[in-house]
Amino acid sequence: MQSELAFGVGCIVPEVVGAKDIGEWRVAVSETLEAIPAIRDLEMSGIEKGFRPRKSGETPWGNSYELTPTRGMLKFRVTIPLRVQGLVASGRVVDGVEDFIVRTYFDHRHPVSFVVCEGATSELRSPSTALVVVREFLKSEIGKLQRPDVRLRMLGPTPFHANFHLVAERNGEEVTDDLSVVVQKRPGYDAIRFSYDKEKLALDDAARSAFAWLLPEIATFYFVSMAGAEKGYRASSTMGLAEGLASTYATRGVVAYLRRIVRNRRSLLALRLALLNAKLAGVHELRSGEELIANVYSNRTVQVLRPYVDSELSEVYEEELDTAEKTLDILDAQHTQEVQRATTFCASLLGVVVGALLTAWLRR
Repeated sequence: MQSELAFGVGCIVPEVVGAKDIGEWRVAVSETLEAIPAIRDLEMSGIEKGFRPRKSGETPWGNSYELTPTRGMLKFRVTIPLRVQGLVASGRVVDGVEDFIVRTYFDHRHPVSFVVCEGATSELRSPSTALVVVREFLKSEIGKLQRPDVRLRMLGPTPFHANFHLVAERNGEEVTDDLSVVVQKRPGYDAIRFSYDKEKLALDDAARSAFAWLLPEIATFYFVSMAGAEKGYRASSTMGLAEGLASTYATRGVVAYLRRIVRNRRSLLALRLALLNAKLAGVHELRSGEELIANVYSNRTVQVLRPYVDSELSEVYEEELDTAEKTLDILDAQHTQEVQRATTFCASLLGVVVGALLTAWLRR
């Protein structure tokens, strides 16, 4: 009887474009996954109520925000032959493994996916590759079905940058009465090894305990990661505005000069508002992340994933926003000078015209 597991962690979540409630989501996702021949034993448990509120606008990767469940689990088995793995995942395969169990847990913080490599032991070097294989296979198969209303949300990093194993030997720091954990820092992907006592616990129960223990931390990580992606998108958009505005000063000539005087005031205002929005949103997201992290870790003496979460939270894109702000200051000063010159010139020209007209009138 198998007593070990190897698995990867990530975020591959089915979304239904325009779904208004749980019922629509369940039907569309079920129909899509059941239409893929390689998938079997599809289960949905606890997904009866609760939908994450829809946000307006676009995600950092250009899609609309769609509703996802806030509780429950989606589970299925999928068989992907090694030959197919190599085709869909650009040559990457999971050594000797063709059968996978995919569990996506829906959490109010963020959904999380676990992909178990069936039959694999702790000797499997890179179970995280299973996330890549399953992700690319599902993308390919859903694309063949021509269901534009169903897509996968794939939030990076997917896979999470660690390889996970569950073995039948108690070793490391005790995280619960049933589980211990050892974290091995390695170049690239770390190794996180959970262990349990097989005399007291069956493998399936130990796996559920490991997933339940990991879920709050991984969900928090992806909540922070999503906020980081949005920060990056705002910083990139703001820099784009600054660069576009700066490029208007590369064009010489009277026409370009007059166009800058007329149009750049509005563009400067748009850049200023984008900067303010990016900074304010960043502050709110930082506070939300800090509060969530404090809540999750308040009762955890063993904080296996805390360094990963803190690293995600620390990415604030200050350099990009500072550069955009300095560009704004320079261009605003330049625009003010150009407006002053134009105003002085127009006033002088008006004075000359009025003087000429007055002289001509007096000489009548």
